[in-house]
Amino acid sequence: MKVIYHHFSKPHEASIISILHRKYNWDPVCIAGTFIDDDGTVDGVSLKDCIISDTYKLRRSEFNYAEIASPIPVDSLILDALSEYEATFIDSLGMFQDKTGWEYSYTERKNFYIDMLTYWNTVINTCDPDLLVFYTWPHTPSCYPLYLLCKHYYSIDVLFIDPNPLLNQDYHLIGNSVENLSNPLDIVIKDSLKINYDNKNHLLEDDYISKIKIEPRHILSDFDRYANSDNYFSRFKNYYFAKIKLSNIPKIYNHLKGLGIDRKANKLPYYLPKSRMNVIQLFIFFEKLKSNNRKLKKYYDTKTVLPNLKIPFIYFSAPYQPEATSYLCGKHYENIMLTLRILSFACPKDWVIYYKEHPATFFDKFRGSFKRDRKLYSEILELQNIKMVPADYNQFELIENSKAIALISGTTAWEAVSRGKPVISFGQSWYSSCKGIKQVFSLHDVKEAIKQIISGYSPDKKDVHQYASIIKQVAFKFPEHYYPNKIYDKIRSGEIADEFYKAYIRDR
Repeated sequence: MKVIYHHFSKPHEASIISILHRKYNWDPVCIAGTFIDDDGTVDGVSLKDCIISDTYKLRRSEFNYAEIASPIPVDSLILDALSEYEATFIDSLGMFQDKTGWEYSYTERKNFYIDMLTYWNTVINTCDPDLLVFYTWPHTPSCYPLYLLCKHYYSIDVLFIDPNPLLNQDYHLIGNSVENLSNPLDIVIKDSLKINYDNKNHLLEDDYISKIKIEPRHILSDFDRYANSDNYFSRFKNYYFAKIKLSNIPKIYNHLKGLGIDRKANKLPYYLPKSRMNVIQLFIFFEKLKSNNRKLKKYYDTKTVLPNLKIPFIYFSAPYQPEATSYLCGKHYENIMLTLRILSFACPKDWVIYYKEHPATFFDKFRGSFKRDRKLYSEILELQNIKMVPADYNQFELIENSKAIALISGTTAWEAVSRGKPVISFGQSWYSSCKGIKQVFSLHDVKEAIKQIISGYSPDKKDVHQYASIIKQVAFKFPEHYYPNKIYDKIRSGEIADEFYKAYIRDR
């Protein structure tokens, strides 16, 4: 079987490819962003007839057609088939490669989209793959178009590790659709496979569902990592100037020229090297982000109130933006004002909506001020039934005292439904097929969900435990995935390879 592999970027990740090749005859016909050994192989697997793509060069509009074939252009049929997803790409391009959101014009974004589709269309038609395998979500400007072509035009099977750590126990799914992250669980539910569910045992085993009072481990690790990391200037200084030596001179010179950086610095055409940032500009960019995020937090704090937990309210858990989970899982509701206006309109007039900002919005090295500003917060407060609460307010108090939880996507959905609280989800994620989650698509859906909540609806505890049981049957333990500094051995790589193979057989 011929396989395209994307972003197996570390040696222990790349060894998954070699195991799949030797054990299941999954032959790599193209690898992108993947670690290659010094001998030109992937853990001993020859790449003689394999297309090798550098994803960072792709983001810099450097396409290696000379090593593949003459470009095979996309046409109107392809663009029409993918038109539903075009806006997501255009938005993600700003998230990943635009320092202000204004350096790429709409025309440039559209042209870049077509350029990227043309490249991957050429690769697909040249190597004729049976399967596309990602190490994680296809979510960047260089890999998302590849996913779209395979999944939504050529009907080529797709697999990826969903990085969401489930049940706060490091379970992970092998997904096949970023538009439906719960699909691996849906297959079990729809096929009516036997659910190994025992009420008494699971109430004991999953006691954490109702009693956990701390943030999920992956969120805590984010807080710790960014709270204690060096600032960008320190890392810059250590990299170049900690030890003055001649070998640093070419590094400094090349980075001052902007080589290796894909983020735009100005309005020059994106295919020109001078359009991209150099390392000094990148440093200034992150310092400005830090300053803007801190200023934004100070402003946000002046607009917050302590919640009154005795009145009827809906807790709105805001997502960190810009991030893949929001624009991939939220679709149109990635626009937070669109979401809040609908929720506010449907909410009973004597109820309050408590909006809690995601704390990562204000982290020094995050891009929260890209998607949040004073005007947005003012617009939120103009919706008369919405009040903002401190970002560090205990979310479990809000969950347990609310009438319902509303969100675009995020771990809060599971934290709420597992406590017996109804959830209104504007986006989709791994939890979407759980019966206690009300996934909404329209204003009418939101009104109907709130009507049920007013009537006393609450999730059935048994449904939640059954869903947890299904997760444990379908998912696998993979704590290292979310903590990239931990390296696993060949045995672990073999286990992950087996999970990819099982997922492929399951989806057939």
